[in-house]
Amino acid sequence: MAPCSPLRADHESLDNPCGLAIFGSRLYVSDTGQHRICVLEDGKLRVHAGTGQRGSQDGAASEASFAHPCGIAVDEVGNLFVADCGNHTIRMVTPEGVVCTLAGSGRPGLEDGLGASASFANPCGLAISNSDAQELYVTDYSNNAVRKIRRVSPEQWQVSTAAVGGALDTPYGIACGPVGEGGSVLLYVGCHNSSNLVTFSSAGGAPTVFAGCGRPGHVDGRGAAAAFNRPNGVAMDADGAVYVTDSGNHCVRHVTPDGLVTTLQSAHGAPSSVIVCDVGVRAAVDGGACAVGAAVETEAGDAEVRLLVAARADCCVRMLPVAAHGADTTLPSAGGAGGAGGAGVEGRGHFGLVRRASSRGQLLNLARLLGRAEALGPEAAEARQQAAASPGAAAWRRCMPAACSYATASKEQQRQSTGRQAQTDCAICLCPFDDEQDVRLLRCSHLFHAACIDEWLERANTCPCCKADCRRVA
Repeated sequence: MAPCSPLRADHESLDNPCGLAIFGSRLYVSDTGQHRICVLEDGKLRVHAGTGQRGSQDGAASEASFAHPCGIAVDEVGNLFVADCGNHTIRMVTPEGVVCTLAGSGRPGLEDGLGASASFANPCGLAISNSDAQELYVTDYSNNAVRKIRRVSPEQWQVSTAAVGGALDTPYGIACGPVGEGGSVLLYVGCHNSSNLVTFSSAGGAPTVFAGCGRPGHVDGRGAAAAFNRPNGVAMDADGAVYVTDSGNHCVRHVTPDGLVTTLQSAHGAPSSVIVCDVGVRAAVDGGACAVGAAVETEAGDAEVRLLVAARADCCVRMLPVAAHGADTTLPSAGGAGGAGGAGVEGRGHFGLVRRASSRGQLLNLARLLGRAEALGPEAAEARQQAAASPGAAAWRRCMPAACSYATASKEQQRQSTGRQAQTDCAICLCPFDDEQDVRLLRCSHLFHAACIDEWLERANTCPCCKADCRRVA
């Protein structure tokens, strides 16, 4: 692996992250707003490829350039594939740190063919086929199409159109399902404008709506009885469950293999991408301190699934621990901003948010790490303790608003922001507020658990939601 260049001081934060991929102990993030790919490894976030300036240059990772890279995926040997949305191309970063263009002329269009003779129009999502690591599927957003890219020689890739039009309406996220008869793969696609989850087989056949009613909303239910609001990212776990980042509803949805849609948890910040963690990623987060990808035991003895979610508006990546419930369990429904949550649904093997102190700590840890691009090792902890003990820090903390009950803070929040929906979840830990917990209402009118915002502000000076300078909080 070519050495990764460190983040410069003027580019210390992610900006509009849209894609996630895992390879071993590395977590890759497409830093879309800054035209680059970052990697989290050994507790440190670094630039993996891209100068940070918009462009289409191939070559060494430190000299290459992208234009709003979106979906990313990694194959079994470490090649990183990138849907370079602004350049209308598909790029690849090799394990040796070399960037090349696999397909696309760089001009918007809908042409099949080899390499540069093909054309795309704002490719967004990208997934590697479960039946063949040499076959990619790409959501061609502005063409209302899904394209297939297959390696036909060591240097050439053939582009064809797997499906176009019909139920595909501005397709964004994509996930490959299990391999069927004859090596066919079932594909799941989140369609942004129609607010539907669409599916079709790689063997042929027209795309059909798997879940969603074709108009924005936030309703849990089965098939057409459910409603999404501008779904983006799509992922699938080993049991065939599908996860969808419902960006307009600011939440993550769970879809069973038979089309039952439920709401897992609010995910502030317009979530754009979701992936299911593998065991190998545990070393990537907090230098191995958090068992992110491992199946751990909850208090109830249920195995835990971990999702990583890219939050575009909050410029960070969050982790959602999700526990598998047993039979006849009523799921909690958590409505995010933009829509009310649906009713709980009973059934076997469905999922609900695990609300535990340890989960909150991991959520905060990952959000802070990926939002600020700082290492979390012993030296950094010691430096933070020294900074917190300084006279200046003590004076600054005295300017912070006093902690109070949620009932008191929510009334003041609504008074300050007339017509604004009451905030029910902490945007840092994603857990709901409890009347017995201390909270802090910042001057910018955003509300957090006191413990969460205090820990956040040990390392950052700005509000996690709006980036307002918290040092000016009175």
